[in-house]
Amino acid sequence: MTSIDFEDALRQARRARETQRRRPTAPIVASSNLHPPSSAAAAAAAAAAAAVAELAPPVQPASCRIDERGVYYMPHFLTAPQRERTLALLSTEAAARGGWHSLTQRRLLFLGGVPSLAPAPPMQAEPLPDWLRDDAEAGVCLDTRLRPFFPDRPPNHCLVNEYRLGAGIARHKDGPLYCPVVAIVSLGEFAVIRFSPSPPPPPPPRTTSPSSSLPATAVAAGPGVDRQPFGVILQPGSLLVFTGAVYHEFDHVIETVGPAAAADPEGVAPSPYGGGGGGGAFPHELVDDSLINRATCGLQLGDRVPRGGTRVSLTFRVVDNAVGGELPASASARRCGGDTALAEEVMRQVEVLSSADLQERRQRESAFLRGVSERDPASSSSSSSS
Repeated sequence: MTSIDFEDALRQARRARETQRRRPTAPIVASSNLHPPSSAAAAAAAAAAAAVAELAPPVQPASCRIDERGVYYMPHFLTAPQRERTLALLSTEAAARGGWHSLTQRRLLFLGGVPSLAPAPPMQAEPLPDWLRDDAEAGVCLDTRLRPFFPDRPPNHCLVNEYRLGAGIARHKDGPLYCPVVAIVSLGEFAVIRFSPSPPPPPPPRTTSPSSSLPATAVAAGPGVDRQPFGVILQPGSLLVFTGAVYHEFDHVIETVGPAAAADPEGVAPSPYGGGGGGGAFPHELVDDSLINRATCGLQLGDRVPRGGTRVSLTFRVVDNAVGGELPASASARRCGGDTALAEEVMRQVEVLSSADLQERRQRESAFLRGVSERDPASSSSSSSS
């Protein structure tokens, strides 16, 4: 397939999808007069599907696992054109939603709703943008590419972080607010995310069971889990997924380097691996033997990971306590007896938020930011994202 044919197939696929969305929903009638699509239409559809698959190929988790504790890494998940398109779409999305939520060292964008910490009400689910779900030119393609990492439920939330040069995020654990799978797509500058065993929880109340002298609430640590700290280099366009023991038993942090480390109100300690910010040097981190994907990134011990530009991350998760019927169309179809057309109609009937709903959403966002994103790092369970 030539590049011209490839672009033409993509245009045909987008036009067909837009036409289908605008077409009124007709009653479902069983009829023997229905004709199969013509061979030309079938060929065009097959060419469009092949073009999409070539531009945004499915991800095979087994081929990108880099740690047996539940860590997966794909260095070139998005191509350079896909990264540029995704950043442009994010800018448009932020403008349509009234702008970013600015913190001191970074700013945030909530897609899919605003997670709520108890005792607040559950998250009111909102539609994820179509370009995150199935736009091959943007490349994320939640419904296909990331779905193997979320076999039970598709992601219903995306938290977008934009970091200033050298800025990081406090050590934390995502906790029980989410289902235990995190997928992070990185754009812009490099970063290094470091994982270390979570500190032991405070001792539970001494309530003993009749058959044992041990506290009834005591929970043993996972058997045989390697507790060695480690780090992962996050290249522009990469995908990191962590789950399993790493989700449950490890905290993670992106440490602050360079000028941003001088006075960080979010409490992120300056990186012991970092440097730069003085004498014209850009912020960076040094490659050490704890970075388990350094060979994949083509780096050696002592090399520098640049941290001198703006980084944007998209963090996808399943919020467990979400209410409302808003799910990606592929998931809605299962609830509609497998009828995709009916599921798409359900999606179209979602009401636009009223002004009162928008005001309530802003209040929830402010409460979330106060309670989670700008908290003391010592109380960082059920937290924000990387």
